[in-house]
Amino acid sequence: MGILNFYFQILLLVLIAVTCVRIFFVKHTRRDSLVLLAPFTLVLSIFQIVSWGFFLIEQITFCIALFTFFTNWRALIRFINRLYVDSYSGIFITFSILLLVVTITFGTFLILYSPVPVETKTYQVVKEEKIFLHSEKESFFDKLNFLQTDFFSEIFKSNSNNEEKFVDVTNSVQKIKNKNFNVTIYSPDHKQGRFENDTIVFFVPDKRAQKCAYEPYLILLARSGFKIYVGNFGFTNIDSKNLTPPIKINFLNQFLLRRNSLNAKSDFEENSFFAKNSFYIDAYAEEYKILMELADSREAHLKKFVLVGDKIPAMSFSKIQSPARPIYKTFALSSLEEYKTSGLGFIEQTSPFYAKVKFNLDRNKTLFVPSYAATKTFQEATK
Repeated sequence: MGILNFYFQILLLVLIAVTCVRIFFVKHTRRDSLVLLAPFTLVLSIFQIVSWGFFLIEQITFCIALFTFFTNWRALIRFINRLYVDSYSGIFITFSILLLVVTITFGTFLILYSPVPVETKTYQVVKEEKIFLHSEKESFFDKLNFLQTDFFSEIFKSNSNNEEKFVDVTNSVQKIKNKNFNVTIYSPDHKQGRFENDTIVFFVPDKRAQKCAYEPYLILLARSGFKIYVGNFGFTNIDSKNLTPPIKINFLNQFLLRRNSLNAKSDFEENSFFAKNSFYIDAYAEEYKILMELADSREAHLKKFVLVGDKIPAMSFSKIQSPARPIYKTFALSSLEEYKTSGLGFIEQTSPFYAKVKFNLDRNKTLFVPSYAATKTFQEATK
């Protein structure tokens, strides 16, 4: 969960709390206008799912918002019909108080386990977004895929030259013309006196995690002098109908729940699941190859190509055929014993609440694990 998502979660919980607490001060009034917060919050929670996915925290918030909406259904009907509000029923007050307690409790946990901020400016790193859309074949849901945290938060910071850069890149790399994805490039900030070495690092996030789950590590690695190409391909290279066993809920699988489905299946049978569905590994290999072709056309002055991946992406390194340049080194994050959340990213920093629930790991603001991982990657890449 990114910082922007966290603030959005808190906003939703505040709106729900206001909806519930109105029972103490809205009485003997012509119109109970605050009831409109219930459907408004539910709509916002749906937008949140579209933007950031349907993970544990989003699921809990959505359930609270949905329950709040149904609890306030009769009050909403009264408001629409302009009926006088004398007092609230005992059942309504009971449910409102219950929702208020749940909301405050959940909000408290979220604040206690809030994401650890890791800012690019603090570590003298520059972050750029490059967007690639293929207009002929992209569907409505492909477009919505780009409302993931990283793209959604960066699109407002895009400068006027991004479109021109995008055109130049796509004209020079014809092999990516049928792909929908965005690339994030991390590099040392030259304005702060930091300069990159002669190595490019390529990273593709595990499809069980969001790219923002790896950001503390990527920023710290870029600070050490590497330019890093991170490919956010999502599931554009995966046809879930081929899964063994297949996932039957096609709409949810195609858009909202595919990462959740993948997490659920791999939790219980990780090795056998990816052995049966080896095309995941083939997809990772293709994605690394696309990133290398992209960098080869733009970074002629950087000579060495280094591949870094989490558990499953790292299994694809041996399957990459005819890369744009020879691969200098490879490194698997899952080889680090200290990295206990393999496949999900550095969630002790980016999603501490989920890390606590799933692994009983505490929020770690020291950045020890991502810092250690960045150091080991640097040592391996510069041998």
